[in-house]
Amino acid sequence: MKNRNKMQRTNQKVRKWLIENKYKDITFFPHTRFSKDLHLLNLSFDGACSDNQGRIYFFQCKSNCKPTKKQQEDMKMFYVVSKCQAFWFNKPDRKPLEVY
Repeated sequence: MKNRNKMQRTNQKVRKWLIENKYKDITFFPHTRFSKDLHLLNLSFDGACSDNQGRIYFFQCKSNCKPTKKQQEDMKMFYVVSKCQAFWFNKPDRKPLEVY
């Protein structure tokens, strides 16, 4: 399967999960040759959303990659500094969506 198709399928699953869990204003950042992600404090994000209380959440979507211990620590530090929470979505082939 082509990487682009896999990315689109993963993004659809993530969007569905966010809608089911009452998140709104879901935005995926464009993936182009020169602009792939949003980079904040050494972390890369694929999109952002908000909840009913106006809090901002950033998320990273992967097709088959769990966050490493360093990435988990970076996400905790990101919350301490910015007060914005971050999600890591992992969608392995033929398995349910994993949320970190």
